[in-house]
Amino acid sequence: MTNIPGGWDRPEVAEAQRVLVLGELCNSDTLPFKAFVDAMNSAGLRSGNLLDVGCGVGHYGILCERHFPVIRYHGTDASQAMIDEARLLAPLCYFEVCEFESNAFGNYDIVLASQVIEMEGDAWDKLCLLLATAKRYVVLNRIRLTPEKSHQITESTYCGHTGYNWLWNMAEIEAEIARHGKVLYKDVYANGGQAIYVIGVNYGKRSI
Repeated sequence: MTNIPGGWDRPEVAEAQRVLVLGELCNSDTLPFKAFVDAMNSAGLRSGNLLDVGCGVGHYGILCERHFPVIRYHGTDASQAMIDEARLLAPLCYFEVCEFESNAFGNYDIVLASQVIEMEGDAWDKLCLLLATAKRYVVLNRIRLTPEKSHQITESTYCGHTGYNWLWNMAEIEAEIARHGKVLYKDVYANGGQAIYVIGVNYGKRSI
């Protein structure tokens, strides 16, 4: 795939992302990573198979290797360049190129979405698809919060390319979550600007 907003399909951007992540993985207090580990532990999600949709360069695969060695990790991303870098960063993990809508969410015990839904311009549709078709648990990480109504923004990436992002109103996103399941764990980052959710989903309207 080419011309992904934000330049994430460009090899030089993917390489820069891997270099950045290597440094961040050396710091156990890096907020998105610490939030993920804390959330997984608090919700008791320490086994099963996990799909990291929009995995980028595979950094959550490294976190799973370190903290949840029993979990079977699978990362997908629409960008071939990102997947190429992920295979360098985490060679023991499994990665493949896959568009968001083509992921078989229902085949996994846990689906992690960390700043991928927000990048594509139709965040509500992507969120509804994920919550409606996931099998057991969904982890939404790096949810950027706003006191206003949820809305799309356009901003520059750290590499200088312009892409989409999405700001979520907490009441609105929690109302959407309630249509599909329930919040098992929630934490707002210390800086107050982002949040993480662990959601138990009513796959096929089963009880949870």
